[in-house]
Amino acid sequence: MLSIGQIVTVCSFKHDGSVHRVWDSNQVVAIQEDCLVLGNFRTGVIESDGRRWQTKEPALSFFFPNRWCNVIAMFRTDGVHFYCNLASPHLVEQSMVSYIDYDLDVGLAPSGIVRVLDENEYAHNAEKFHYPASLRAVIEQTMLQVMADVRNKAFPFSESFVDPYFKEYFRMKKI
Repeated sequence: MLSIGQIVTVCSFKHDGSVHRVWDSNQVVAIQEDCLVLGNFRTGVIESDGRRWQTKEPALSFFFPNRWCNVIAMFRTDGVHFYCNLASPHLVEQSMVSYIDYDLDVGLAPSGIVRVLDENEYAHNAEKFHYPASLRAVIEQTMLQVMADVRNKAFPFSESFVDPYFKEYFRMKKI
């Protein structure tokens, strides 16, 4: 079981079980029945090729136990940017939150511009990893739902939804 304030690692995997990306030092901001919220700022990231970098802005990650996506809200000077990963529902094991990344992403800028990202990567990996038809159907249905959620500004795709979590994270971190 996780607890508020606990520091956890986030690890994304590819369909074959290989590590895709790891984020260190994510703080548990909220634990709800339908959502786990983690915050990070200037956290270390390790890519599958060993490259290391550090995040630049405060961010919140929203993980859902029953949805095939997770959402990152990044707090930038021009407003909140959203990045949605189409991914398996998350798992929690000790102090690690993990999920399988299924390549497709949706970006939402404060201006309202929406971009679907990595369609070529999805097509490539669907073939490479032999995504079954049932998995592709779930991913495609999730994409339709995510696009509807973005259009309707459903949770968490609105600054008004994420602002209280940012305030709590900033209070916890004394930012």
